[in-house]
Order: sequence, then structure tokens, then C-alpha cells
Amino acid sequence: MTDNSFGERLAKLRESKGWLQRDLAFRMNVKANTISNWEKGISRPNLDQICQLCQVLAVTSDHLLGLDKTAMEQTLNLNEQALLRYYRNSGEEMRKAIFVMLGQIDHLHNDLFSKTAALNCAEEFISTSDMQEEWEEAKRMQLPDCGE
Repeated sequence: MTDNSFGERLAKLRESKGWLQRDLAFRMNVKANTISNWEKGISRPNLDQICQLCQVLAVTSDHLLGLDKTAMEQTLNLNEQALLRYYRNSGEEMRKAIFVMLGQIDHLHNDLFSKTAALNCAEEFISTSDMQEEWEEAKRMQLPDCGE
């Protein structure tokens, strides 16, 4: 969100068009002091007036309201945004394929996590027991001999 207030944004947008408050008021079918009150923060336009302001000033409501970044841009990094845009712009078949692929990746990740946790637990047990030398020997025997 931008640092300036709604009134400041409204005044800058109006001024960028070269309009006086009375010029914007005429286009909005309100009194000039209404525009003044909006810009000073004394009052606010209603929803219909905000829609009309966007049309008259040729800006989006996000821009007028200071929401220059979308919710997606505020919470996702650029790579995540690109992936989401790709998914949203894909056809239905591609979306299904992506969904299936992500499910498979999630399954593989969970399986790997479980196996890693079990291995870590086993190695911790072995390191605290009298089986350390036997474990090292078993690992050596399972590894291929690359020296021959």
C-alpha cells in the first residue's frame, strides 16, 4: 500500500489531468466542496462514487485506493507468482496434469522425509550403542568397490 492518503492520491490524480476540483466535481455530478472534503479526508466517497472516480480518472480501484500490489504480489515471491500465472493461464488438461504432478511430488517429498527421519533415528541409536563399528562395516560392504 502506498504511504499517502486517499485524499492525496485523489488530488494527485486530478492534478495529473490538469483539472481543478470544480472540473472533477462537474464530471462526478457533485459539488466542488465535496471533492475538497474527499481530498482533505473530511469525508469519503461511497462505493458508487469510487467506481465513478475510477472511470472518470481512468484508473483501477486498486490504484485509487492505494492497493498497488495485489494480494498475490504481497504474499508470493516472483517465482511463485510466475508459477501461479502459468497455472491460471493453462488449459484444463494442463491444469489437471500440473495438479497430478504436484501430488506426486508431495508424495515423494513425504516419503523421503519419513525415510530420512527413520535413518536419522537409526543412526542416532547406533551411535549411542556398541554397534557403531558393525554399522560402519555393514555400510562399507554395501558400497560398490570403485577401486578395481
